[in-house]
Amino acid sequence: MKRNDKKVPIYLILTLVLIAVIAVVIGVFLGKKTALDSEPIGKKADDAITHDLGSPVIESSLDVPEEALERAQEIAGKIKKPMPVLEIDPCDQIEKQMGEYFAFLDQEQYIRDLKLESDTYSRFKHIVEKLAINPPMPAGNSLSSDFMFRNIFFFYRVLNRDELGFIKAVISNEADTIIEKDLEMFYRWLTIDSCDLGPEGIRPSFETAYYYSGFFLNTLGGRSYLFRRPTRMRLLVTYYSLLIIHEADIQGKNSYGIDIMPEINYLAKDISTSPNMELKEQYLQNLKKIQDYYTSRR
Repeated sequence: MKRNDKKVPIYLILTLVLIAVIAVVIGVFLGKKTALDSEPIGKKADDAITHDLGSPVIESSLDVPEEALERAQEIAGKIKKPMPVLEIDPCDQIEKQMGEYFAFLDQEQYIRDLKLESDTYSRFKHIVEKLAINPPMPAGNSLSSDFMFRNIFFFYRVLNRDELGFIKAVISNEADTIIEKDLEMFYRWLTIDSCDLGPEGIRPSFETAYYYSGFFLNTLGGRSYLFRRPTRMRLLVTYYSLLIIHEADIQGKNSYGIDIMPEINYLAKDISTSPNMELKEQYLQNLKKIQDYYTSRR
């Protein structure tokens, strides 16, 4: 027989190929769906959940280097950690406040009018150094008249005219503004035990502070000096002098045996009736605590 060489139409071949491809695709899809349906519900979700909040589990089907995964876990861990609280060093803080205070004074017109040869902080350091080298006697009213007169004119003997003029200018111009906060700052600067004497050793020792406190509270010269100052200045210097003598008592360093108990009542009464004391309640509370301290030991 003669072979039939009639060719199959091209469109029929393409149709058969297309049907075969569709059948393969459908089979693959149905096969994957069956596999997914056969897995326990939530399995894939469980694989992506962090089981330990502190150590996130990171999974990926991609070919990711191990170092990259470790870095990603490290970053994820850091995001969950709280930011550390920065502690402020009290010594650095008080030194910063002192610098800001004297920078403020440098801009004041009355300071400029003095035509100082240096800035106010340098002038302050020089005055503190001179006063620390030559402290007054914190007692001795019963001694010779010569001793009493030396105490009365103490500051005039130790400081020169320009230094006294600088101090008087600051007291006169700042007494009615921010003198309370200023003196509190100086008191903290003077009494923070954990701080050293500063880069130039200008902070006086506690013993020096004790001598001056006794001078203001316990001598005719110191008391007469305070009574020539504005009322609020007198009360504040007396208050901080009491705090220092009290601290000396606690530390067993009240070498002159200065008794501040009689002064507490007078000072509390004066402060309570003073109309311009911003921190009045704080002062009265501290004086009450000091009074209770001595009362409990008598």
